Amino acid sequence: PGGVKKGINYNADGSVTLVLYDKDTKGERHDWCYLIGDFNGFKRTKEYAMKRDEQLGVWWYTIPSVQKGKEYLFQYYLGKGDSSVKIHDPYTTIVYDSSNDKYISSSTYPGLRSYPEGTSGLVGAFCHSGEGYQWKNTDFKIKDPDDLIIYELHLRDFSSTSDLNGAFEKLDYLSDLGVGAIELMPIQEFDGNDSWGYNPCSYFALDKAYGSSDRYKEFIDECHSRGIAVLVDVVYNQATGAHPYAKMYWDASANRTASNNPFFNVEAPHPYNVFHDWNHENEVVRAHVKESLEYLLTEYKVDG
Repeated sequence: PGGVKKGINYNADGSVTLVLYDKDTKGERHDWCYLIGDFNGFKRTKEYAMKRDEQLGVWWYTIPSVQKGKEYLFQYYLGKGDSSVKIHDPYTTIVYDSSNDKYISSSTYPGLRSYPEGTSGLVGAFCHSGEGYQWKNTDFKIKDPDDLIIYELHLRDFSSTSDLNGAFEKLDYLSDLGVGAIELMPIQEFDGNDSWGYNPCSYFALDKAYGSSDRYKEFIDECHSRGIAVLVDVVYNQATGAHPYAKMYWDASANRTASNNPFFNVEAPHPYNVFHDWNHENEVVRAHVKESLEYLLTEYKVDG
């Protein structure tokens, strides 16, 4: 369909179009791709075989009508030859994790859904909803970008609760210090719950170990109410093997991204790398970075 982008597209007619880029360094792709989710028991069924646009190098599928306000869990199930892999959408705004979600307390993330039955790996979601978070501050601006006292804050270590709730309780303390900006150490979805955040596996979802999407927005909104800017530390040098673009083309024998992976360098071009090194010469990677930055700036109103 015209006008759709990679990832999750919410259409005016109430439908949702899902688009996944799949073309390796040789221009080849997987033999098949199915949409699986809680709408089909996470099973490969012919009704949810994704369509292919060879010119654009994408799989796509439009779900004609979804219930407004309802969250649907889903994955992409790809296969080539004798191998197959299940991945979450690189653009999902929430990631469900069977290994780690059960350790997140209800006080940190009220109403967190249980991991779905019938599948494995990280799971994404879409929700065609009307109203989102209602911001109190819509026009906050840093008074003087050249004169900022920046407090670098790691949500895990900053308070006894290790989450946004604990950070909320200490905003008076930060205000009294005269802080002009809070720089949050990486909050984009990372492996596990206990981390500095430099091991990202998804860039459009903020990690649930610190709170819900709305709780992040409430925290940023309250900072703005106090005249405090919010900056975020972002990690676009590397990602873990749990990132869907890493899993799509993976060398299991060497436990690293495969030589035909267009998104990652098999060997990092510098000596200080950890995890898997993004190939920033790939225009899809560059676009993905820019899109995720734009998302943080618009959806969460971060200041830098």
